[in-house]
Amino acid sequence: MISKGAKINSLTGETPGSTQSVKVLAAALTRISEGAGSLAVGGTAGVGAGINAAVMNKVTLASIDDGTSATDRTEITANGDISVEAYSRENIVAIATTVAFSPSGVSVAGSISVLNISISTRAILGNFTLATARGNVTVGADDSTNIGVVSAAFSGLGLGVAVTDKTTEALIGSSAVVNAKANTNYTSVPNGNFVTSISDPLIRSVRTSDDTIEVNSAEDMRLGDPVVYRTTGDAIGGLT
Repeated sequence: MISKGAKINSLTGETPGSTQSVKVLAAALTRISEGAGSLAVGGTAGVGAGINAAVMNKVTLASIDDGTSATDRTEITANGDISVEAYSRENIVAIATTVAFSPSGVSVAGSISVLNISISTRAILGNFTLATARGNVTVGADDSTNIGVVSAAFSGLGLGVAVTDKTTEALIGSSAVVNAKANTNYTSVPNGNFVTSISDPLIRSVRTSDDTIEVNSAEDMRLGDPVVYRTTGDAIGGLT
């Protein structure tokens, strides 16, 4: 972070080097692996439950503070580039497993895996900032999140839930003055795409040649069980 009122290469008599650049960079990598499990064995009844819950609030911020006027602001000059960049990466795996076994009676198992995740990744060139670069001025933010939720139960119900609230923002503030003269090489910035993908480990393959969806295991499925089917590609015939 650069605080309000900072003068970088902007005072009288100061001359930045011919290749000097100014970079404000925030980067964070988060890896979480956690699990919960239980085993229940009973002569007449076996009951087991596994619960795994996680809450994460993460903020990655690269910023130049807001000014209040043209005389109360941050001023930055560079013969190279000026950049404000924030990058965040998350790899999260949560597993809950349960086994209940009763040789001569009833066995019931249940497992729940729940994730509640809030992620903020922001790059901000603040209000009234004066940024003058012989090269490029870049304000960029990028976040990538990979979440795996596994919930498995033997002789019972498994439930996995992930709730994610993400903010990824690159912002040039109100009344900021940006002078980029583009006399250096080009710079690459995040393209702003938002891509999501979900994979279901129960599905082994989808074949449009014979209108078949093949699952890894059908042991827990019974005639009349509801099935939710979605497609972003070729559709299986006869299904809605």
